[in-house]
Amino acid sequence: MAKKRKRIQPEDIVAAEENTRIPIKDRDPKLHYYEMRHSESDWTQPIGIEGFVFVNFLGTLVTNKPLELEDSLLVPTWKEKRIICEKMQECLTGGS
Repeated sequence: MAKKRKRIQPEDIVAAEENTRIPIKDRDPKLHYYEMRHSESDWTQPIGIEGFVFVNFLGTLVTNKPLELEDSLLVPTWKEKRIICEKMQECLTGGS
């Protein structure tokens, strides 16, 4: 039986920056940084969360807890996508 992974919770996300790569020199060593990938047909939602994304880069996800990547990839659930998109919108509007 496959182990169920711990889901991403809203309180675990520090920031979800759309279209932004955060350079290693600017990263807080206490936080965890991941890059999000979008699909070819929809540039608005993450389809994958990875350590580095070269093609179809959506943005950077910053968390206060490490994510459980399987083979260097996490495919977010619909609920996780909604949480991440809400955090991206919050970051775009300055937390309003």
